[in-house]
Amino acid sequence: MPRISVALPCYNGEQYLLEALQDLRNQTYRDFEVIIYDNASTDATFRIASEFAAQDPRFRVVRRPVNIPIYQHFRQTLNESDSEYFMWRADDDLAAPNYIETLVACLDAAPKATLAAGHIAVWQLNKHKLSVRKTPPRFGTRLTKTILAINKAHASTIYGLYRRKNLLPYYDAVIDKWPQNLGADYAYLFAMLLHDEVVFSGDTYFVQRTGGDPKKAGKIYVPSAEQWTIFRSFLNHCWQSIDQSPFNGFEKAILKLNAVRHAFRRTYRARKMLWTKLNGR
Repeated sequence: MPRISVALPCYNGEQYLLEALQDLRNQTYRDFEVIIYDNASTDATFRIASEFAAQDPRFRVVRRPVNIPIYQHFRQTLNESDSEYFMWRADDDLAAPNYIETLVACLDAAPKATLAAGHIAVWQLNKHKLSVRKTPPRFGTRLTKTILAINKAHASTIYGLYRRKNLLPYYDAVIDKWPQNLGADYAYLFAMLLHDEVVFSGDTYFVQRTGGDPKKAGKIYVPSAEQWTIFRSFLNHCWQSIDQSPFNGFEKAILKLNAVRHAFRRTYRARKMLWTKLNGR
């Protein structure tokens, strides 16, 4: 059995899928499998994935008979894996050639860690713009380092490498809590950071590509009451995670204050929620 399972959930990803698969094939680390989970695509996704898998035995394709919600799609890929290390990869994202090799070394060197991640480069294809979110600074007291990591971490940090058995309880604790799954990635990452179970490497990077497919760019309307429900659920989860963390009482109070700001940033901004409510939406 390969040491690492890379799950690639996709739906109608024909535009960039081949590049994403080639990127994985070119990784310097070799002991991994890639399972492409086609969520009943209606374009050429399944054909592209199947033709690629036929050329490399490390790649295989699983096709869902019917389309399922994205959070269920991601969750099933995790449940169906039994490897030591696990990684998600989107059908349009890339990484440095040493990405997997570097993150494996990070987890091997930190037996208690759950997640290893690198810098995040965001490539906005429609604007021809590249921005880089560097790994959070690791200086100061444990409280300072934790707050910096919480505030600076990028959503694509979740596309790092996990110690699978450690990930499961964090993931299961949040994945069903919020409508549309908004903020779930930041929620389980928040809990891992509190317990100092995320290791960062400045020697590699992940590339998130956005804005390449106009069909996937539409915004979902969420009523005001539901926005507040999502915000409160996210904040309560953060506060509960803080209560269960190893910090002292004063440090937990500071963390809870910071969590309010974090919840507004990672779910809905206070101004947006107020505007939606005032407009009766």
